[in-house]
Amino acid sequence: MTQPSTLPAEAIHKAFIRAYYVGTHSADIQLAASPLDTLPGVRVATHIQPADCVVDRECTVLFFDASNPADPVVIAVQGALPTPPSGGSYIADTDLDTYVRTEETADEDVIRFGTAAVQRATLNATALTLVHRLTLMRSTGVAPGTKCLLIAPQFGEGDPTYGTGISITPDSYTDLSTFRGVVFSPTGCGIKSGGTCIGFYGNTIFNLAAYATSGSIQGLAFTAYAACASSGILTTLTACYIKFGASNYHGTITAARGLHIAAPFGGVQDGTIPTLVGVDIENMGLATAADVYALRIADITAGTNKYLMEIGPATPYLRLLGGAAPAANCTNLYLAEGVTPTLRRAQWKLQSDLVAGDRIMVLV
Repeated sequence: MTQPSTLPAEAIHKAFIRAYYVGTHSADIQLAASPLDTLPGVRVATHIQPADCVVDRECTVLFFDASNPADPVVIAVQGALPTPPSGGSYIADTDLDTYVRTEETADEDVIRFGTAAVQRATLNATALTLVHRLTLMRSTGVAPGTKCLLIAPQFGEGDPTYGTGISITPDSYTDLSTFRGVVFSPTGCGIKSGGTCIGFYGNTIFNLAAYATSGSIQGLAFTAYAACASSGILTTLTACYIKFGASNYHGTITAARGLHIAAPFGGVQDGTIPTLVGVDIENMGLATAADVYALRIADITAGTNKYLMEIGPATPYLRLLGGAAPAANCTNLYLAEGVTPTLRRAQWKLQSDLVAGDRIMVLV
């Protein structure tokens, strides 16, 4: 003989909110099927916001035991727009190792990755603009190599002319007087012994086997372009600006370089490189320009040994001094001479002033 079930019979009913108590998150409700009876202090599900519990709104009530009218709960409120929870809502990823919490404060919208307060992306927006600030921060102690932001686009056959990982395109109404496209500005950070901090890093690696046999790779490309429909004065137009130095520094900087081009690395196996150039300056001539310099180096006014240019090994092939005008009959140019090179200064003498040991330079 089959025994009757001891589980309570569940029932869902339509009702109306007649009063709401924020302190207990409960409500007095009136069942639609029984307009003369009001159930006091019915619990409201925690996912329903207090602002949604408006008097006379229709709601859905679940009775866990149809025979016990004192044990219901409000599980839905009709007529209310979704309200962001004050504590944040959570979305788990597919492998359940991370979750994203979205929340809103007085001046920012925040997406948090993880539980730490600093693991967050901040999206600031106004009613007239889309997102105009994205702040990515990670908590301390993350594993080496951890990426704060990873952009991994996948393009297949028939892709557009070019794809862009990050695009910064201010609109035509933006004043760019103090605008910085990308800023890397660590504060209160240090470098471990032997470590290297890189502000902007790129590593272009391509497999050309499956594609065309011609093309080019540029590790870093900057183009400064100015266009204006009316006359205007632009003080300078600089494609690449580099400035370095030290402030309030009490240690020793072994070497400081504004631009360092390291030696090439690796081999080409059975390939060839017919031309290899460290610095290549194309024709700087422009019809509308007055003075054109392919390379211009200002004089050096401070320092112990002032060399405007030095080319070659330990005993250079050529040295050009700076810092002061040369003495009479002398130049600031030094040239290497001999199998075991000796650096000699280019100067001139009258034939009657030549003495033993003087060398005469002949151009052939």
